[in-house]
Amino acid sequence: MGDDFAYFNAELVFTSLDSLMNYVNETDYNINIQYSNLSDYFYKAKRARKNLGVKHDNFFPYSDYENAYWTGYYSSRTGLKEAVRVLSDII
Repeated sequence: MGDDFAYFNAELVFTSLDSLMNYVNETDYNINIQYSNLSDYFYKAKRARKNLGVKHDNFFPYSDYENAYWTGYYSSRTGLKEAVRVLSDII
């Protein structure tokens, strides 16, 4: 959905996301997009009885501040991250 500095104008970002979500939710593709958090995700995954599996990919640790580490940022979902960057430029 963006990067560290994508939300300086949060009202604009969320207004755009609201419009996109409404458009997708009104289509006939049987898709429902909504804002969520990890608690909601795991609750719904458990309710759907989905096996979440275990990630074995490269986690490539990254640190930008003391005691602030990220993993998987550069190595996971590269195609999705590219699509987000391209579509963010369009929106």
